[in-house]
Amino acid sequence: MRTTTTGLVIGACAAMAACKQQQPAQPQPQPVAVTEAPPQEPPPDLGRGAIATAYRACWARFNERAWDQFEHCYADDVVSSQAGLPQPIRGRDELMQRSVLPVTEAFPDGTGEVVLSLVYADNVASIIRFAGTQSAPWPTERGAIPATNRPAAVLMLHQAKLLDQQIIAETWVRPMGTLLGQIGAIPQAASAVVTPAELNGSTVMARLDEREAGQIEAHRRMHKLLSARDRDLFGMYDDQVVSYWPGGTAGRKTRAEMADHTRAFWDAFDDVMIDDEQMWAAGNYTVSIGRLRGTVKGSADRIDQMFGEIIRWDDRRQPRVVESYLFYDDMPVMTPVGEPPPAPPPVTVEPAPAQPPVTMD
Repeated sequence: MRTTTTGLVIGACAAMAACKQQQPAQPQPQPVAVTEAPPQEPPPDLGRGAIATAYRACWARFNERAWDQFEHCYADDVVSSQAGLPQPIRGRDELMQRSVLPVTEAFPDGTGEVVLSLVYADNVASIIRFAGTQSAPWPTERGAIPATNRPAAVLMLHQAKLLDQQIIAETWVRPMGTLLGQIGAIPQAASAVVTPAELNGSTVMARLDEREAGQIEAHRRMHKLLSARDRDLFGMYDDQVVSYWPGGTAGRKTRAEMADHTRAFWDAFDDVMIDDEQMWAAGNYTVSIGRLRGTVKGSADRIDQMFGEIIRWDDRRQPRVVESYLFYDDMPVMTPVGEPPPAPPPVTVEPAPAQPPVTMD
């Protein structure tokens, strides 16, 4: 995945069993290679308020099942890249038939709430809280899932590029393993996801100022320190960090806990390349979307995985990570789906927080 930061460290280790095993003496680890995202360029048009309003209106139409209106949130030739799918979905009709309608039919009460929205130029990056009960069959790309009548609540990353208030390209990074585990469709443990209080529905607009540029540089510096296995990285964490990653418990972690997860990441791979395909800032947040590729230590197993990450910085003294949200498809490779195993612990679905007005910070 591309951006390797606080959350990426945690998520990669949570996803790989190799993190839990002690290996015999291994060859000297190779340095982590980081491909930097291009510099943030000033956007040609800052119709950001209209973009933010149109984006939220589309989610309202989704929740109302107003399909005649919702489908026009997408351009005819929209391209939808989704973690876990080998190829993008192309075209509005195919996207509706393959992605949107099957989910809403399987989760008739399913809703998507925008708990954080970041706007830069014609781009929106949002954390979406999806919650509902799978009370009807679900024909997924990995196989058909019968109705389980179990609730689910997960956080997802959605990035959209808009033109004339229509989405022309989007990226979805969903924790499918966590979602399927919650409804009992796979034998993978899945805990209830409680939305951190910090995700309160805010919309943050990019300012294109020196502070945002400094936060982008800080994000890149984290990558360089990680690639060098440099413990100076630990000093970039605040004393307390609000952290989330798929399959993990959202909540506060100490700097020492974040450092432990980083060391586990270093111990888990012989070689890693992080490729940032997008990186930009809005207010005190930076967004990174890319791919993580590497070799699991002590094996020939390769990973090549899409990820997305949002970090919030405290830069009153120097940029420090105070919130880190990582997203990737935590579905185990080649795990069949179908008849549910014995019921997992119940998932508590809490109501999404009320959405405050748009802010500039």
